[in-house]
Amino acid sequence: MIVKSPTPPPGKTTVATEYAKPTTAPKSSNLRAVTAAHYAQPKAAPQAQAEPRKRGRIGTAIANMQVSAWKIMGYTVLASLAGGLYLHHQFTTQAILRDVNRLQREFDQVRLRHDELRFTYQRMTGPAEVYSRAGSLGLVEGGPADERIRMED
Repeated sequence: MIVKSPTPPPGKTTVATEYAKPTTAPKSSNLRAVTAAHYAQPKAAPQAQAEPRKRGRIGTAIANMQVSAWKIMGYTVLASLAGGLYLHHQFTTQAILRDVNRLQREFDQVRLRHDELRFTYQRMTGPAEVYSRAGSLGLVEGGPADERIRMED
């Protein structure tokens, strides 16, 4: 701790490098005086008597909680109902998943059959097929229609 000198000479400011001496705290009414007796051997504290160990049933802690048998049965029934609902939900979800997978397989088979039929239809109605059938019927290709044909009444 650096302490300034109490009255510096005019025009000069000096800083003392001495450490300040500790000061004593002012006496207050809430402080008590410490005497040599306080530094003597402490008195042995009176030992508290241990409570006698309760002997008897194993579930004395549970018995002290004062939980009735009706509450335990009620909570057991609620827990079993919740477990049953959970299991029902799981089995229902698995059955729905099986149905969805079956329908997906059926859809894929129907889509493949549809694609095959569409390809067959396009092949049957395509220009090459139409020209070959027209030729088998004795029709001749007219060529490009460059001229306009006028019909008179």
